[in-house]
Amino acid sequence: FFSIPKRMPSVLIFFLILQGGTSFFIFPPAPKCTINGLCDITRELGLSEQRGPIVAICDWNGDRYTDLITLDNTTLLLYLWSKDEYTFKGPTGIRLPVADGSTILGMVAQDFDNDGRLDMLITTQSKIKQIPPALEIQIFTRVGQRADELELQDSQWSAAVDDQVLTANIFGRGSIDLFGTFKSKRYVWENMGKPGNVSMQAREISGSPLAAPQTSSTVDFDGDCVADLVVVAMGPNDPGLKYLEFWSMENVIDIHGQPKSRVATLNGLGMLSWADIDSDGDLDVIAPVEYPRGKWRYILVLYNTQQKDDSCEGALCCRNSEFRFHQFDDPSADPASLMKCNGLPEAGYLLIDLATEGMGPKKLTPVIEVPPRVRLGDFNIDGYPDFMIVAAYKNGSGHMAQLWKNEPCDSPECYSCGSNRTFMRMDHGAEQLEGIKDPRDGVFLTFNEEGASDLLLMAGDGPQTKVHALKNNYFNDAFFFKALGTTGVGENANENPKPYGASLPGTIFKFSWADLDNKERTQIGVQNPTSGHFALGLPYIFFGLGRTNSYIEKFECGFWNTKAKRTKEWLGLIPNAQVFVLPFPFHNANRWTLEIFVSPSQITFYVAASVVGGLLILALPILYLHRQERIHDEAERRAKAPIAFR
Repeated sequence: FFSIPKRMPSVLIFFLILQGGTSFFIFPPAPKCTINGLCDITRELGLSEQRGPIVAICDWNGDRYTDLITLDNTTLLLYLWSKDEYTFKGPTGIRLPVADGSTILGMVAQDFDNDGRLDMLITTQSKIKQIPPALEIQIFTRVGQRADELELQDSQWSAAVDDQVLTANIFGRGSIDLFGTFKSKRYVWENMGKPGNVSMQAREISGSPLAAPQTSSTVDFDGDCVADLVVVAMGPNDPGLKYLEFWSMENVIDIHGQPKSRVATLNGLGMLSWADIDSDGDLDVIAPVEYPRGKWRYILVLYNTQQKDDSCEGALCCRNSEFRFHQFDDPSADPASLMKCNGLPEAGYLLIDLATEGMGPKKLTPVIEVPPRVRLGDFNIDGYPDFMIVAAYKNGSGHMAQLWKNEPCDSPECYSCGSNRTFMRMDHGAEQLEGIKDPRDGVFLTFNEEGASDLLLMAGDGPQTKVHALKNNYFNDAFFFKALGTTGVGENANENPKPYGASLPGTIFKFSWADLDNKERTQIGVQNPTSGHFALGLPYIFFGLGRTNSYIEKFECGFWNTKAKRTKEWLGLIPNAQVFVLPFPFHNANRWTLEIFVSPSQITFYVAASVVGGLLILALPILYLHRQERIHDEAERRAKAPIAFR
């Protein structure tokens, strides 16, 4: 019927093959998930035979993909992500040379010897019973050149401590220092090592004893995009009270230094987590609350309320000394009495009643008890962080994992004081959580860096701990953004291999963009703010952007250092991307570089199919018109042809 040009079928076939091949290489064969919710893909990810708790989530080989390290007694097992096969490969293992009978209480994978590769900091407890318990921290560094092997040499450095330590860039050199206590006195350990060597110099600093377990954090509480220090301390005059102390880094290392602010908090306040809960550009606190003793029934959000100065107009990062966190007049009160607000306080809070027996300490192994922690993530990618917890049933029959969604609220029933946000338990699509027996802990992360907050759950204890991988298949027509700031011990950004896996704790990211209503929004995030008691910090920060049709207008990154310029701004970044900030040289912000890796949207295949379908639909009238033109041309040619006589 149609007169088709000879080359057109081959062109169309080539185009279809190209589209299919491109989609295959962009999207490796991922496990199928047909429900709008969470899917269990443990077997597909190669974790069905895995045993032992997850003790570190990191980018061990520096390939920009997330790997897992698990613990089996004193043996570490490394699972490397394979982007081509969409699975974890391994494991490879190594036995840690710790003293016989010692118990491993904590583990952190970061770069302690300043060579751009990850090392391990281990906290152990001696088998000799002492009061208080004798704890030791040790650093094991990488050996060998193979990035895909878990090779560690004997301990390069060790020290006695009272509790697990905080890893942070305290002295502003771009390397990782330590903060903790020994014999109830505060200490910082300054990283003095050259690349390939560990050297920590202890220094006593001022301050009252820290609350146990330690939950100190490096965050930005005053809006200047530079890390400060927040500690939970015992009262200087009344050891029975807890206080939140807010320190600038300059004052931390001053023997006579004083905090910028100190506020009384609830005596039952647990491990701190940090996120921009209300998406206003300030970091807020979220933590479980123990009341009565032994029951973690409540979750408390303390909102960071800042009064913006006129001089900060148009600036993303601007120091504000008028930050506020709510101070409780009666720290020992029943949290239920706080649910009724008499007007909105200057600094607001939100208290959530879990309506269960509470979270309860988790036994990671039969002898290791991990304090409960609120695990933050943005599963619906709307720009408002959600959380996951493991709570106990009221009848004492076990535990259950729960997913809680961050939602807007304008009702008094939300028990919100000073904010328009609340959290509601997510049931739709979360049925897989109910089928996991004896869950103990979990964490959000992204499989294959695709841009969704997936889940890893740990069930059981000790060597019998089983990991469940849950893929987030909630349909979210939204964008995301991931950021990572590396350590600053290199001289330039062209070193090979680049230290993509060596993230620097306390790096601050802040950016702005416009939503579909053309309303400007601002978000802030902090990289690895805490490290002790199996914080399981990710090597990157994941931000949901919600629905937007614009670029990230302003993006600013800040590192604490001793120079005046501590931040750098970039303009017009692309959403659905992974960003790396390489701060080389560390004390010259003007030379810091940014690398961006764009992740294809999950609907790229459907867009490609729509394009091909649209081309085929357009081809029909084109071919029809082409045929009609040929017919008319042939008739016209015959009409003009001379008459032939025989």
